[in-house]
Amino acid sequence: MEKAIFAHPEVFECAVVAAPDDTWGEIPAAIVVRKPGSTLTSDELTEFLKARLGKFKLPRIIAFSDDPLPKTGTGKIRKLMLREQFWQGKTKRVQG
Repeated sequence: MEKAIFAHPEVFECAVVAAPDDTWGEIPAAIVVRKPGSTLTSDELTEFLKARLGKFKLPRIIAFSDDPLPKTGTGKIRKLMLREQFWQGKTKRVQG
């Protein structure tokens, strides 16, 4: 999924994490940092991804961030921190 999102020319960086869903348990959520000056919307990104991913793989949530994604000292994206924003306040978790 991340590779397909990175293929969009207006995406600077992204990460895909699991977000809670009442029906499925978890759904894919993409956190995207746009390139400076970009006006990319979630609808535009979804349309772009439809040609590259199967319908079941499309992120159900697309959140845009103006700040760089949190990284470890070695430069890996800290997905646990990103996932936590979706799971806060939930008493039942599928993972993590």
